[in-house]
Amino acid sequence: MQTLTPAVLPALFRPWRSASLIRLGQDYDGGYLVDERDVMASTALLSFGLNDDWSFERDFLRRRPVPLQAYDATLTPRYLVKRLWRSLRRLKPHEIIGSVQSLRDFPEFFSGDRRHFPSFVGREGVPGYISFSEVMRTLDESLHGRSGVFVKIDIEGSEYHILDDLLGHAGRFAALAIEFHDVDIHLPVLERFVARLPLKLVHVHANNHAPIDGSGTPLVIECTFSASTPDGEPGTAALPHPLDMPNKRNRAEIAISFAQG
Repeated sequence: MQTLTPAVLPALFRPWRSASLIRLGQDYDGGYLVDERDVMASTALLSFGLNDDWSFERDFLRRRPVPLQAYDATLTPRYLVKRLWRSLRRLKPHEIIGSVQSLRDFPEFFSGDRRHFPSFVGREGVPGYISFSEVMRTLDESLHGRSGVFVKIDIEGSEYHILDDLLGHAGRFAALAIEFHDVDIHLPVLERFVARLPLKLVHVHANNHAPIDGSGTPLVIECTFSASTPDGEPGTAALPHPLDMPNKRNRAEIAISFAQG
């Protein structure tokens, strides 16, 4: 059995107990643990950050076929063609197969009420970006202000630009699944966000693509916040969760413990 790499987070990040966690998305990088009750209660799915992987969105919509709005300026047919060309030059069969599948699947998957917007989210007034408020206005053209929105966020550091927006709209969310980057730099900001958000933190996973700093802090963490009633107080169960997978398959998973608080 592979030895786990130890890391530590403040006690505030100890997850509330949930017996309803499921994994959505592909194996290894791209999958998230979420509360199944939140999925089934959702009225829409917002997804910020896709690159070339929409396996989470596919799994989600198989369980709960709701409208999808996905935002990523990187993801375009031209990008997928370039990715295929790079795969062909590298002569790696699994990459070639994946590139062909993505190129073929893109126009079929993002059709009807599954919409892709070629924009980034998080920096208002910057070319190529869209504000969170504008995202919600577009969503409300069909949702008409209803709550139950599930939000998945993996936007490479821009998540910190929308934390206040998330707090302001928190009453409308069924759940948030967020990957936080550069945790060592932003830890005080992140702690304030977790303390103020009315949704409960039900899962934390450290992304082993990123290192751990000298104080033991994992630099990238995936957090799931749930509007469902927890099954109990924050527990002492070991992390990673049995359903977790390392993001980088050939590198040791990161075991998270929590400081006394």
